[in-house]
Amino acid sequence: MHPADFFSDPTVVVLTLYERRAYREALDLTWLSQTPGVGTENQWRCWMSYTVEEWEPIRLRFLPLFVEEDGLWVQKRVVAEFEHATQKSRKSTDAILTRYGRSTDVPQSIEVRGKRLEEEETSQHLLSDATDLPARKAPKKERPVRDVEWEEAFEEHFWPAYPKKQKKPDALKAWMSCPLREQEGLNQVFSGLEKWKVSSQWCRDNGDFIPLPATWLRAAQYDDEVEG
Repeated sequence: MHPADFFSDPTVVVLTLYERRAYREALDLTWLSQTPGVGTENQWRCWMSYTVEEWEPIRLRFLPLFVEEDGLWVQKRVVAEFEHATQKSRKSTDAILTRYGRSTDVPQSIEVRGKRLEEEETSQHLLSDATDLPARKAPKKERPVRDVEWEEAFEEHFWPAYPKKQKKPDALKAWMSCPLREQEGLNQVFSGLEKWKVSSQWCRDNGDFIPLPATWLRAAQYDDEVEG
């Protein structure tokens, strides 16, 4: 094929630069397909990389480039070029094929090509439909209700009750990883906290020996025995 010859055609000259680029792309792709120069309208649209919405207003601009036969859009020049290339190849290999008892006499009409298009058309149609669909957003992952309630318990009960209010983000992280997530576990934490708050260790030296809340939670000191 000689693209320059294709583009010199009066029906191509009237196309815009973008439309000519799309047409050239379609010519390259049809040459590599199973049926060069022959395809359904939807297949040519896909080869030109147009969406369904983009194609509808401009399809008549491309229609003069093709001949409609049996519901297919046929680019006669491409068909002729392909047949010429096929015949040339057959002449150079005819002796070998004849030697092995294989026939090269298998003419390929437009009707036969139409049948071969069915599988390729189905594949193109599915691909086109998938391309035209809007991108699907991943569903937003919701936090379990239990996590929300446990965090509220930290904000409303534990943090106000703990005597040393330092490094709150780390304390919250330790709180959220606490294995005690039921009401009984919550009672266990606060029962232990009340005992520590009146212990001799926490009450001496103005509370200098009170651990950080995150340290106290990670060590599960609410389960420890407390000296009076």
